[in-house]
Amino acid sequence: AATTLAGEGTLLIATDKVFTLADNARYGARNLLLAMSALNLGDAAALAQAAAQGVLPSGLAMNQGVLDRLLKGNAGPGIPVVETLVLNARDSVNVFGSVTLDTTGGKGVGRLVLGAPAIYGYGGAGDTAVIRSRDLVWTGISARPLSQTGEYDPSMPGAAIAARLGDGRLQLAAERIVFGYGP
Repeated sequence: AATTLAGEGTLLIATDKVFTLADNARYGARNLLLAMSALNLGDAAALAQAAAQGVLPSGLAMNQGVLDRLLKGNAGPGIPVVETLVLNARDSVNVFGSVTLDTTGGKGVGRLVLGAPAIYGYGGAGDTAVIRSRDLVWTGISARPLSQTGEYDPSMPGAAIAARLGDGRLQLAAERIVFGYGP
């Protein structure tokens, strides 16, 4: 049996553990927000190798197949398609090898928001990570509320795996790129 989560406005899923989207999960909302400790980008082989070596941070493993499933959501009657996808990583976005994440296929998502205090690359000189969206926002911070005041305090990024930092390239492709706060 499938699990279904649907809403007209925003659907938020948050964890500081491993996040896995099962094939039978059905969901839909105009704004889909996933918050995790780390967002790990790479093809299946690169992510599996990092996991086998014990260097894959706990969080969401993302490649084009996972992204396509996130954007597809549920095409059921009365359930809106995703217009904005927000991926918040408390510690960092980690890129392993070459990967392309493209939100523009089909109708695509209007806005991709990455909220993370750091983006680390663990690839070789020939590796390129491509992130493509109509609107791309990198907030650069993952803020947490202070318990006494309710104000927000920017998080410090998680530590990079210094011995694995690479020489690859990051290519951002969008009609509009915003560095800073994105609604």
